Amino acid sequence: MRLIVVRHGMAVAKRRWEGPDADRPLTPNGAQQAKEVAARLARYRPIEILSSPSLRCRQTVEPLAARTATLVQNHKALGVDAGASALELIHQLVATELPASTVVLCTHREVLVEVLPALATEFKVALGHRPPGAKGGNWALRFRADRLVSVKYWRPDG
Repeated sequence: MRLIVVRHGMAVAKRRWEGPDADRPLTPNGAQQAKEVAARLARYRPIEILSSPSLRCRQTVEPLAARTATLVQNHKALGVDAGASALELIHQLVATELPASTVVLCTHREVLVEVLPALATEFKVALGHRPPGAKGGNWALRFRADRLVSVKYWRPDG
């Protein structure tokens, strides 16, 4: 199975946003990154797209969902304060999805810096790039028989 983990695109700066953090939207640059994410990932035909409930994450994967006729499902385990529940979600997906399937997850820096090193340690693989990666970047994790066998990082510009 292939699991593609997306860091949300550029969002309005926290210091300039007066509403709840979960409602911070993408900037025009972030919206362009979302289009690039869709162009890059559509060829993998994801069977599921799971997102943090935060608006900026949903907006990052909505173009991909539209392009692949897949619904974006909000998942609390991908929220900014998800902690270990994000790792549990990944283990659950790896154990239950078909080997040829692709699932896309969109989340935050706070989740990526916890989950990616934990997976690298658990499966003794090199990440090849320091988490969390750039906003709008993607991590492709390839699993075979419940083992993480490869990790590839894509910068947001290709």
